[in-house]
Amino acid sequence: MSRVGFLLLTLSLFLATHSGHAINVQVQVDTSGEYELLVNGNTWLKSGDYAIRFNNQLYTSSNKTLVLKSTSKTQGSDKFGQFTQIQLTWGAEQILWYTSFKSYDSLPVILFTQDFPRGLEGTASGNNNDIISAFPTFQIEADSPLNYYTYWGHFYRLLRWKVGKKY
Repeated sequence: MSRVGFLLLTLSLFLATHSGHAINVQVQVDTSGEYELLVNGNTWLKSGDYAIRFNNQLYTSSNKTLVLKSTSKTQGSDKFGQFTQIQLTWGAEQILWYTSFKSYDSLPVILFTQDFPRGLEGTASGNNNDIISAFPTFQIEADSPLNYYTYWGHFYRLLRWKVGKKY
């Protein structure tokens, strides 16, 4: 099984330590797979498109070539504490793709993961600027009073910070 994780821990800890008060971070996922991140009950970020590349085609949730097959919700605990996890199962051709959201009861953290239980071959696009998979993705509201990180370019080299506006 291939696994990729994206943790908003840094962002959450920044919010918690610089705000001077407790931060409540939640994720709400609807039956279509669209999601919202909420900070203290206020919508902060809304989901963008889910996408995955396979055999020279980009499958997306918006054009319905990537289909949400099922959802599940579980509760558990790990070294960070009690959590609730929502897993979405996506499919297209031979693709089986799990995307999940893990939120912690006592931490302002959301863990986003994507799993490919069958592995995934045939993802090359021939262009190093194309994506293989897109999760999580967010729509950025221009008038948001909340801070966020935006990443672009070479993800491992370039990190930029901007308050409430997209670069």
